[in-house]
This record gives sequence, structure tokens and C-alpha cells, in this order.
Amino acid sequence: MGGYKYINPKKMEEFVDDIKKAHYQMLLIVEPPDSQDREKLRVVKNEIKRWVVENGGETIDLEELAIDISANIDKELLGETLVEEIKVYFHRKSVEISGPAYVENADILFAPDFGSVNAIHLLKYASREIPIITVIPLEFNVSRKRVTYGKPEDEDYYPDIDVDEIVVMSIQEVIL
Repeated sequence: MGGYKYINPKKMEEFVDDIKKAHYQMLLIVEPPDSQDREKLRVVKNEIKRWVVENGGETIDLEELAIDISANIDKELLGETLVEEIKVYFHRKSVEISGPAYVENADILFAPDFGSVNAIHLLKYASREIPIITVIPLEFNVSRKRVTYGKPEDEDYYPDIDVDEIVVMSIQEVIL
């Protein structure tokens, strides 16, 4: 354990303790969508993942999970079925792991290929059973407690997502 370059393990522990007290046990870390320092962000995400695993949690790659689930689903029912299958998956995980889940590639669910699912609402629902930490590139309107994924011209654009009932912070707040 230890040896973190960017994150403060004590802060991470405090964040997780805080979210465990809430109905929705979710920590949404907002990554600036236009960040210039991609390498630093990659290292920060890897450190968060490592911290989660060292504290009894697990990393869940939502892209891999969505691909596996969607392989046998009719395209017409994709979004709805994918949501239900992912909820069941997180329910099973809540019994299997003792720590939080670090969910990576959650933003893949906004894509039309996966039914344009609101990934934040899905994870919020799942966080009732298991503490969830995720990092997603979003624009965050702090005063309105809303986030936006993508840009209006993007096919996976998802505006004005309510994040009032979950803990949201910028990636800068996680860094030492």
C-alpha cells in the first residue's frame, strides 16, 4: 500500500465514508472533457482504481460488461434490457465485495449503440446497494447541481443530468 503520486488515500477514505452514510452511495468525479493533461488524468484514475482494490473493492469496466450483455439482446430492446441486466449485476456484486466499486468507462452507455442510457442515473440506482466511485468527462454546473455529457452536435450528447442526490466533485478535489 502507499506510493501514490497524485491522490491522497486518507481523503479517498473520507469520501467513501461520507458516501456510505447516504442513500445513494455514489462519488461522481468530474473529469474536464477538454483536459490537456491526459497522462496525468490516466495516472490519477489508475491510482483511484488501485486504492479501491487495496480497500476491499473491485474495478468494474462498464464497457466490457455492456458489450457482453448486449451481444444477445435485440437492438430494439437494448437500452431497457441493458439497464435491467446491469442492475442485477451490481446487486450480485454488493454481496461479493466488501469495499467500493470503481466503475470505469461508464460514459460508454450514453452512446446510441448501447441505447443512449443515462449512465449516471443507472449508477445512482446501483449505488443504493454498493458504494460506487466513477470518473466521467462532464461539464458540471455547480449552482444547479447538474452535469452535461458531450456537446450538442454529438450523437451521445446528454444534457442537464440531475446530480443533486449524489456526491460530485472535480478531479482536482481528489488530487493532493
